[in-house]
Amino acid sequence: GFVAASGGQVSASGGALGPSSVGGALPSVGGTSGAGGQDTIGSAGGISGAAGGGGTPAPPDPNTVSIKMDPFTVDPGGEVFMCQDFDNPFGGVDAAVGRSESNMTAGSHHLHVYYGTDGTSRTAAPCPDPSEFRPMIHLATISDFVSQYPPGMAATLKGSTGLRTQAHYVNTTADQLNAEVSVKFTKVDPSTVTKWVGQMHFNRTVLSVPPGMG
Repeated sequence: GFVAASGGQVSASGGALGPSSVGGALPSVGGTSGAGGQDTIGSAGGISGAAGGGGTPAPPDPNTVSIKMDPFTVDPGGEVFMCQDFDNPFGGVDAAVGRSESNMTAGSHHLHVYYGTDGTSRTAAPCPDPSEFRPMIHLATISDFVSQYPPGMAATLKGSTGLRTQAHYVNTTADQLNAEVSVKFTKVDPSTVTKWVGQMHFNRTVLSVPPGMG
């Protein structure tokens, strides 16, 4: 088996998960999202994509798809949980996702990308339940984050499964924030996958520090 854990996020595998798993994800432990750090296998930070020679943008990767939330605003001193459902980004075809990348503008606290949708609407709206917590294909607690699995490992996304984003923003400034959130998913050849991966996120919902202790 393979497990990498730190600061609130675990990426785990050992061959137990496969395309037959529901959404391809491990069950999550309930609770509301925390502000703790996170580690996944691979690299973190930065925006993917490189310019070609002479300043010419590199051609789009045919294996990469994107979802983007509708823009929303956060009032000065305000806090919002915004959710949006998306149809399957790979056009209804099963995919082995080896890499995911999220980019959020200033003011973000976290981003959850859940397996499955909650309704028929495809527009961003305040989350009816900010404590919603279920299996995820991507999780970020920093503005720009990349989750890259090693060769031979991937998360499965069934063609019949859509996605739901939950973006938590806090505006500590005196000005209105204009928020934008996007996520990219890159598939790999499923015949090369020997270990199917699921993400688990653990939260500490209660923390008590006695007087004089640190």
